[in-house]
Amino acid sequence: MIRAILMDDEPLALVRMEKHLQKFDRIEVIKTFTSVKDLLIEGPILDFQVAFLDVEMPSMNGLDIAELLKSWNESIYIVFVTAYRDYAVQAFELHSIDYLLKPVSTSRLATTIHRIEELLQPKIMSLPTLSHSEPLLKIQCFGEFVVSYEGKPLHWRTIKTKELFALLFLHLNTPVPRDTIIDNLWSYTDFNKARVQLHTTVSYLRSSLSAYGFLKVIEYTNGCIF
Repeated sequence: MIRAILMDDEPLALVRMEKHLQKFDRIEVIKTFTSVKDLLIEGPILDFQVAFLDVEMPSMNGLDIAELLKSWNESIYIVFVTAYRDYAVQAFELHSIDYLLKPVSTSRLATTIHRIEELLQPKIMSLPTLSHSEPLLKIQCFGEFVVSYEGKPLHWRTIKTKELFALLFLHLNTPVPRDTIIDNLWSYTDFNKARVQLHTTVSYLRSSLSAYGFLKVIEYTNGCIF
């Protein structure tokens, strides 16, 4: 199942696109956005593989948003959906996988979804199998906090990514309120900035763990992370 988000400043356009995608049982729309503000709040903590973006939007266009999403997770696939042909070259320079012109036809959308599936398949096939008798992931808590995979230390994108993992491990199987995490890791940072930094760090942590084959191990629900 392909997990997707949609973004368009026109609510009716979002509804039409979501209805188009609902015709395909192999793709799931997990969230739609009409504003950058909402995307910045919720986007980094969502688990998705592809983003369908309008290009012409106020405050921040789809090209800029694509770069933002790629900064969160380089493996996210971008599909632009627009009424304008003018941005096609720029779109493909950002390594988008498709450029759909409105109104989008079902047959054209089927081609896009098939392309996404082909791109995702090698990643699925190349994930490490977890059938070893010895645990692949080891966590050392005494003396120094060290996380290793097959004997090699994990690479953390930022120090905060490692600190967040340590905090969640300390509360293993227990949901940790977002505000508690902020108080522990960003106590001297403005709350709104800290919230954005937390969401970004969650995205980095998911990306780091996914690289080793640990998928969907970080969940966000009811204001808590676990």
